[in-house]
Amino acid sequence: MIVMRLDRMLADRKVSSKELAERIGISPVNISRIKTGKINAIRFSTLEAICEVLRCQPGDLLEFIPDAEVASVLGIAAPHTEAARVQATGLVVEGPEAEGTATGVVHGDAAGPSADIGLAGA
Repeated sequence: MIVMRLDRMLADRKVSSKELAERIGISPVNISRIKTGKINAIRFSTLEAICEVLRCQPGDLLEFIPDAEVASVLGIAAPHTEAARVQATGLVVEGPEAEGTATGVVHGDAAGPSADIGLAGA
């Protein structure tokens, strides 16, 4: 599972979501979707723009957590059980029907209409 750490980097750099959105040319709503994991993919051009503004590396924004460790890292039950899915509602994005995350978890195998957040005109 890939975890998005944009919220942490924004706090570290003391940059608001609104300011980041303005500086990279995407809507504040799309920044929010990136932060909360309501996306399934991100364009490299968008990731590059975020890294340029925040002066960071892509690895500072993205973290890989093996499925076996997800439960302990996120403090939830084992991720492949129905109880965990109920407990993690809003935490783990596993497909286009998922509602997103409060902690910024993004799972890379899913695709859907909101899967590609990018720069306007990119």
